Amino acid sequence: MTKNGKNRPEMAAMIQTQLPALLLFARQWPHDSPEDIVQEAFMRLLEQPEPPENVTAWLFTVVRNLSNNHIRSEKRRKNREIQKSSQISSWFVMPNDADETNENHTKLIEQLQQLPFQFREVIVAKIWGKLTFDQIASIQGTSTSSAHRTYQSGIKLLQEKLL
Repeated sequence: MTKNGKNRPEMAAMIQTQLPALLLFARQWPHDSPEDIVQEAFMRLLEQPEPPENVTAWLFTVVRNLSNNHIRSEKRRKNREIQKSSQISSWFVMPNDADETNENHTKLIEQLQQLPFQFREVIVAKIWGKLTFDQIASIQGTSTSSAHRTYQSGIKLLQEKLL
């Protein structure tokens, strides 16, 4: 017997008979994991000290509530992400000793943002991070000469864009 008085064969039979309908019901809501929602409903059933009066209706209610909770949680998460991203004016900020209003600074940021990531990573690490090519190579898991070539290629691309 389980905690709630249902033995394993009864629970297995209930899962077998109710699972398809509960999955169909859970798929009505726009979330990525209807299977997880249904599984959570069955887990909550097992945690009940006494079985609900109408187990099927109870399971459908729990699936509905879990689905709605999941959707609300996702909306809150997305809103937080949007709020945080709008607070960040740029992923790249020049060191404090640079003049933020300088036209060259703005142009440099724009062009640096347009470079492929592999070049940006090395340029920022080398110039603003003051890392050696050995250190950059270690971070990237490449050779020192590869890090140096990537840096040189990135600087060349940046110069072409700025001229």
